[in-house]
Amino acid sequence: MPDTELSAAVRIAERIRRQIEELAIPHEGVGQLGIVTVSLGVIAGPTATHHFVDLIAGADAALYAAKRGGRNQVWPPFVSRHNPVALLRKKSASTS
Repeated sequence: MPDTELSAAVRIAERIRRQIEELAIPHEGVGQLGIVTVSLGVIAGPTATHHFVDLIAGADAALYAAKRGGRNQVWPPFVSRHNPVALLRKKSASTS
């Protein structure tokens, strides 16, 4: 999503997650809900200053963090200077 801040991307991802959950698509043998759910990892940053590979790796790490956190969620759930998005920005700035 070009020109989208991380906080907006997280809100959009959360809306998508909620809408999929509300569809209540049956999925036998999966967790206590028994329905199809989705975990989403979100990252943001200008491609002009971040390597594409770093952005993909960050999104992948965010996805797995969501799954480790219990699935059916968006990660990061909020933006802070302590999350990997901020760390990726700091790392990219120091390697540029």
